[in-house]
Amino acid sequence: MENLQYYLINMKRELLELQNYINPINILIFKKKEYQNYFINLLSNHQSMFTFQEYPFLCRKKAFIEAIGDQQMKRIKELRKLYKEFLDNYRKLNQDLNLENPLEIFIVFNHLVNRGFISADHHFVFGENEFYDIPYLAGIEVINGTGVCRHLSSLLTDIYENMGILASNLVVYTKKYRPIICLISEEKYTKEQLHDWINDYITIVPDAENLIKAVDELLLTNNVELFLQELDSRNYMERKNGNHAITYARYNDDDYFLDPTTFRVLHQTSPQYIEDHIGQMQIKLASTLQLDALHNTKNYLKMRQNIQSNFQSLPSEEQKKLIANTKELCQNNEDFFDDFYQENTELYKEMVNKLVITKKSSIIK
Repeated sequence: MENLQYYLINMKRELLELQNYINPINILIFKKKEYQNYFINLLSNHQSMFTFQEYPFLCRKKAFIEAIGDQQMKRIKELRKLYKEFLDNYRKLNQDLNLENPLEIFIVFNHLVNRGFISADHHFVFGENEFYDIPYLAGIEVINGTGVCRHLSSLLTDIYENMGILASNLVVYTKKYRPIICLISEEKYTKEQLHDWINDYITIVPDAENLIKAVDELLLTNNVELFLQELDSRNYMERKNGNHAITYARYNDDDYFLDPTTFRVLHQTSPQYIEDHIGQMQIKLASTLQLDALHNTKNYLKMRQNIQSNFQSLPSEEQKKLIANTKELCQNNEDFFDDFYQENTELYKEMVNKLVITKKSSIIK
């Protein structure tokens, strides 16, 4: 047992050294089939020991580089350089707008994503499309114009980190909800009250707009009531490991739990739970560590310590005021955002082209 522990610790040291060369979040970019089952997991306890499957020959720098291949390594380095250039440009955008608080940055980020200002084709579509992620570059899928929760949370996390804000991806389990429209005999709510309910509870803007249209049409001949139906997953693995990725940030001793997929702003109620007016999310630390792997382990450890002891967030009234002011700022700066898109269009295209070539050269299509 002592020999095994010594062996694992030495391998850990070598893998940490490899971070200067490339950070292996997953191994799907490897070109040789014998490497595709190799992966790294960090234990969810306080120890920092790695567990491995099919590891011995990969824990040497030479073998690691050969597995990826020189050309593939070069492409990844070029992609990371371009991605860093984008993050620097985005930091300047935040600075020009005097955005410092994570909540302000979050609101503007949602606005830009929703309107395609940070996607190559000026259009972002949410959806899974047989994605696999290149180390350190999950966020680049948003620039490619499509992605799911982990891509949005990764990009927002990278934006925060590049601004010097402590941030990390955070895996959670969240129940799903759907709005139910009830036709009732007597008028109970005005059109304005129904619109307010929709804007409060349907946080994804296109969904809210579609529901408002449907309700307005029904109100021509009916009285309407709205409520949310809770849909709990029957999938045990989802409930155990989580089914969603959000972003954690810490600023001025306050913790921020931000969901760039559904535009929800949550606060912590216990070491295991965060919530808003819609419902709870359960924190899944072990799955969070697997998602971030070697990419963000230091920030993960700081986040873990904070959320197990802090429970401090910006007061609700301050949050509401900040959100309202930032939304108004967005409305008043559409031309500025369009200029940002135009100035970065060629960079977006270059990133997407190199991303496509890199994926075509990988063993997983």
